[in-house]
Amino acid sequence: MWSSLAALLACTPTDPGFGSSGTPDDTAPWTDTAPPEPGVYWAEELHRRWSCPEGYKNCVDDYLALPQRATPGVPLTEAELESQLEQLGHADPLGADLDEDELAVVIRDALHPLDELLAELPNRHITATVIERTTFDGYVEEQILIEDPVVGELKAWLLIPDQAVDRAILPLHGHNQWGDSVLDFMGGRDYPAAGYLTMNVTFRVDGADAHEDQVTRALLLEGQSFLAIRIYEQVLIRHLIADRFPEIQGIGVLGHSGSSVASNLALRVVPPDAYVSDLTSDFADRLDEYVIDHTVPGLHPYADRINELDRSDIPVLEVPYGYEDDQAAILDFFDEHL
Repeated sequence: MWSSLAALLACTPTDPGFGSSGTPDDTAPWTDTAPPEPGVYWAEELHRRWSCPEGYKNCVDDYLALPQRATPGVPLTEAELESQLEQLGHADPLGADLDEDELAVVIRDALHPLDELLAELPNRHITATVIERTTFDGYVEEQILIEDPVVGELKAWLLIPDQAVDRAILPLHGHNQWGDSVLDFMGGRDYPAAGYLTMNVTFRVDGADAHEDQVTRALLLEGQSFLAIRIYEQVLIRHLIADRFPEIQGIGVLGHSGSSVASNLALRVVPPDAYVSDLTSDFADRLDEYVIDHTVPGLHPYADRINELDRSDIPVLEVPYGYEDDQAAILDFFDEHL
């Protein structure tokens, strides 16, 4: 269950407004100064604006700074990268006989600096600031700005049921969507009534356009992968849930489109407790000739093996793209396995 990942990414709580368990401490007010020590710092600053509200698709600076914030991999020249990209689609399949642990090694090697990002997460101090709070029938919605020293500022949505719960679902969006929109599209606003804490995030630079091409190419040239960031940001959300809501014992991930592609990999490296996917990839994708986040030459030969989700060690439900009439089946699946 969730406790296995919580042990891997154990927090060091330091905020005076949230106790050692991550739960609110009514005797100590929130402050607006992040602690110098590692841990998650929860704060409130209502009506604060996100640094890239309408421009999240072109909010590239933090991602382009990754080579300075994490160890670069083996760099490529422009010519070497173009050669790798031209060969996509022509590689012989590899890895058919790999077990899940062996496959995880392949994925980690191809997604530099994912291991470093995950290993250092407990040593960072993360600020999570509530900027909006709205009460709905049966739950409270919080909009949260997350400040991370590696990936910058993210915006997340958190739905907290009125009743006590011990399970959570992360509905994660695909290209050209954002966190708030998929709460409706993916049925997320129904989850609190079904007994689930719900949290998701807006992934920046996901327009399958020139901005995403720019970031993907820049990281590949440094021997890094955009998908490493996508997976890290997903784990960051789970990290925040574990810090603030230690009573949560099971977390399910609901991927859609590009987030399914990233989560198909996270499934082997930092698995949730249950997972729903609606898309696989050959990791050679280009959209209108743009290179996108899940263009990963090092994973392309292993795509067939990676896409065998039924060989995973955790429960997986594969559904048609876009969840056509599958919401009841998805909830039944999470009810059974969380």
